[in-house]
Amino acid sequence: MLFTYPLDVVRVRLATNMISKEADIVYKGILGYLKLILKNEGFFGIYKGFLVTCIGLVPYCTVSFVSYDYLR
Repeated sequence: MLFTYPLDVVRVRLATNMISKEADIVYKGILGYLKLILKNEGFFGIYKGFLVTCIGLVPYCTVSFVSYDYLR
């Protein structure tokens, strides 16, 4: 998750076009958008919301394992 989370951030921002208020910027794919985030927001800009995602993963895994054991 540590390595794929920045890609999820870029995917969501590309889908919602949240990073810039300027309409004339042409994005050159995922890596170009990732560089733009790093330039504008710094390294921690690509990990915004990471802690919340990790905390939300705990109940998901718990329910998944419990339901698997119960159904097995």
